[in-house]
Amino acid sequence: MREPQLASEWTKAALGDRIPNGDSNEASDLSCNGDTDAIGPAGRQFRRASAGNSDHAPHRMSPAHGYINNHASPSRLNLQTYRPRDDTHWNEVRDVVLTAIAPVLPDSLTQAQRMAKTAHEFVVWAWQVAACELSIPALFTAANVAQFLAQEGAASIATRSIMSRSLALVVEHVTGSRPATLRTPDDGPTAYSREELAELVSDVQTYSTEYRRLNAMRILLLGRGAGLTALEMGMLTRDSVTPTLIHVPGDRARTAPILPEWRAAVAEHLPASDGYVVLPGRKRHRNPGITIREFLAHLPSGRLSARRLRATWAVDLLEHGASVQEMLAYSGWTSTSNLQRYSALASLPHEEPDAVMARLYGRHS
Repeated sequence: MREPQLASEWTKAALGDRIPNGDSNEASDLSCNGDTDAIGPAGRQFRRASAGNSDHAPHRMSPAHGYINNHASPSRLNLQTYRPRDDTHWNEVRDVVLTAIAPVLPDSLTQAQRMAKTAHEFVVWAWQVAACELSIPALFTAANVAQFLAQEGAASIATRSIMSRSLALVVEHVTGSRPATLRTPDDGPTAYSREELAELVSDVQTYSTEYRRLNAMRILLLGRGAGLTALEMGMLTRDSVTPTLIHVPGDRARTAPILPEWRAAVAEHLPASDGYVVLPGRKRHRNPGITIREFLAHLPSGRLSARRLRATWAVDLLEHGASVQEMLAYSGWTSTSNLQRYSALASLPHEEPDAVMARLYGRHS
């Protein structure tokens, strides 16, 4: 297959003539920042508890995972039988997750289940995406949790707040100090500047294989040009994309317009055959969003983020005068939690997406 010309006319139209030559051989920003030996306020070392002093040593060492908690759980959640609904990598991470949350598990069954679910998602991310050692002190650091919340997070501010509080409790128990650097729930992903987008395009062109270059560019285009999430990109098939619109699959199924500046590039980089648009030929995954995020995490520069691309798309629409109703319709948002000053929204008037784009951007593309 002919390799697409990444820095073509659409690049100049969308980003301007400045396309810096970025060095994509930097180490990924995703890393484990934890001290795998220290725990507690004084940074004391983990020690193996002997059988004779186990009553005075609530944590005993596990060769694979760090330590095992001997406290009985105060919650009605049965840690021996608990299994998350989405049990991706559960067999591998089960001991770490349950050991980490046991000392701080809430009494409420609902809250305990929510904490277990959040801890499971975090540990899988830290192990698979951030390439952390599968041990409690290496995983549960304030830096790792902050990075997880920034990159994965949740659509709802309330949900992100709960996730942040749950993980902060575990970090405090493991490190002995309350984390002060966690991302606040009101913070959202930062939009890319025009210069940063140009650098991303330059980065993509330097990747070592066509597979990486092509799929990274597809992610960039779908996120920046249509506001798709990582999960939606992972589910998207070729027959769902038209020259101007994307029929977005999933729980937030909708018809999303491709922004005029990006339509030619999207069409240029679509696969020729039916199937997945991003990473075609892969096997079906229970959560294809994880597949996309793992791919992004292993790119050389580590700067391409589906959430930041979506934020950049949203800022573009808002700067061109899109209404809140239009943002809800095209983004798939189910609430205005990030626009809390709006208490009620009228129904979106029926207007074809292409007509909206022409009104906002002044022309068809």
